Amino acid sequence: LGILAAAAFSAYNIDVSYARLRRLSGENDTITGVIEHVGYTASYGGYYTVGVTASERGLAGRRLLLSADDGELYFGDTVICNVVLSSLEENAYFDELDARRTYLPDGVVLFAENTAPVKTVRGGVTASAALGRLRSRLGGIITAGAGEDSGGLLSALLLGDTSHLPATAKRDFRALGISHLLALSGTHLTVLFSGLARVISSRFRGALRIPFTVIPVVFYMALTGFSPSVTRAGIMFILCGCGGAMLRGYDAFTGLGAAVLVICAKNSWAPYDIGLLLSASAMLTLLIIGRENRSQ
Repeated sequence: LGILAAAAFSAYNIDVSYARLRRLSGENDTITGVIEHVGYTASYGGYYTVGVTASERGLAGRRLLLSADDGELYFGDTVICNVVLSSLEENAYFDELDARRTYLPDGVVLFAENTAPVKTVRGGVTASAALGRLRSRLGGIITAGAGEDSGGLLSALLLGDTSHLPATAKRDFRALGISHLLALSGTHLTVLFSGLARVISSRFRGALRIPFTVIPVVFYMALTGFSPSVTRAGIMFILCGCGGAMLRGYDAFTGLGAAVLVICAKNSWAPYDIGLLLSASAMLTLLIIGRENRSQ
């Protein structure tokens, strides 16, 4: 039921809500927002994910992909700019498949190109910006300690931060068709926290185990940007841990449905994320096979 409800919820938002947003293509807008992700920067400009806080076109609460002439924007900066809106599919920079697969899963619904100099207020303190800075700083520490090649790879696998990975390594992964190995998955979270779960269960009893299970997992999910596959595993891990702490049974099928429903309720564009589709499908397949094997 959770998976069906998530599918219906997302279908409404994509087929109805997104269609309304696409009608804004070609319109001018003045937006105020916070830089939540730096996609690419150069001396002549860059691409940024902006969480809109104010808009003349009613886009507050939405995310836009901003193309700005200013290449010196950072996590947490508040920007005020005049832009021309366009749908991701119609923009000359992206084709439809790439737009839906790459940007919609992150909640980015429109492309915005600035038409005047961007006004910037430095040093924002939003949670997403602070976590982005922390992720980048930890990636830098790992890279400095393990070396450029090994550290960059380790940073990508632990934190989902590929900015420290050498360009040659990225090129080689793409050429071999194994770039997906750099993406964080539920397996990463499970491996990292399985040992922690054993320590917690040996030192604490009953409901005391719950905060020591929930807080580290939620923090890691936030640190890695709440990627759908990691979030799916994290929610299932939390439900399993809390069920064990309260001496109650845990049904993995219910846990999977609840995880997918929560993810889609938070981000209705999540069904476009191939990582979530593969993660949920693989887990469902494993659960079905496991149940059949137990029944035999």
